[in-house]
Amino acid sequence: MQERLATLVKASLETHGNAKAPGRADLLVKISAGSGELQGDKTQRGNPDQPTPSGFIGIDAYDGRSGATVWHGSGQAELKPEQPIDDALLASGVEHILMNFPARSQGQTASNQP
Repeated sequence: MQERLATLVKASLETHGNAKAPGRADLLVKISAGSGELQGDKTQRGNPDQPTPSGFIGIDAYDGRSGATVWHGSGQAELKPEQPIDDALLASGVEHILMNFPARSQGQTASNQP
């Protein structure tokens, strides 16, 4: 899963003008993923909804020099444990998360490293 996510995140960041480069990175990107259960609605007395299997993707960008967080995005979706993860849906989720990632301006010359 991590490799599939890394490939999708790299491709999306490249559409924002970022590119992996050797040497010291201007931007460091951390990808996290996991699964668990969304808790059911507990407002019903005596008969709360059952937990729902879910998956999580987190993408964080850090300044390469200072280590300060410069951007965070995340997404969560319901999973169907009996079905494999849909690659098209995963790609769409990554694109949605990174839709507001700042584009690299034309005047910047150093490359970012996803």
